Amino acid sequence: CYNYAMLISVSKTVLGLLPPLLTLLVSVGVSGVLIYFAVKLIKRQFKLYNSIRLVELKSSKLRYWAFLLLIGFFIFYLTSQIFDPEAPEREIMNAVFGMNNWEYNLTLTFAVLMCLSAALLFLSLALSKSAVVDKGIYTEFSYIDWYHVHDYIIDEDRGIVILSANKDTFQTIKGTTPPMKVAANDIPKLKFILNKNKNKFSGLDD
Repeated sequence: CYNYAMLISVSKTVLGLLPPLLTLLVSVGVSGVLIYFAVKLIKRQFKLYNSIRLVELKSSKLRYWAFLLLIGFFIFYLTSQIFDPEAPEREIMNAVFGMNNWEYNLTLTFAVLMCLSAALLFLSLALSKSAVVDKGIYTEFSYIDWYHVHDYIIDEDRGIVILSANKDTFQTIKGTTPPMKVAANDIPKLKFILNKNKNKFSGLDD
């Protein structure tokens, strides 16, 4: 009977540790990827900040702010659960996994850290700028040098430009940038720069 009770106790302890351990692994992996891309974007934006902008480009950031609001809600909810000793979710996790309070709090803490990493990336995207510079184009996602600018479409009525960084140009959406707004008075200048530099190194292989 003693060995059986001991086995039950150990099984409950191991089962209770599973959620925080799994959340830790997922949090470290996901947070690492999100922070990596956020840092790359921030560094790229610093380069743009120190560059001479020939033409300013803009894109809609509404979706990023919407995601930030959603992530903010999750952070608020998870944090409130950590500080609420009477939370019903705490009792459910205890009944299902036999989790103690510290295991429950640790699981939610790792989830909050993952949400904060996602918030950092989306905030970086929401605040990112796009512009044409001497050696290429900064978009909200990446930097495209002239070697990779193969074609473009400009809707002058709506003031929108779309670039293709794929050698097959607009036959595929791969390498196509999101639509970017350009001021009406900058369109002639943008056309001149793009016509001058697109396929600048077309004699070289991709």
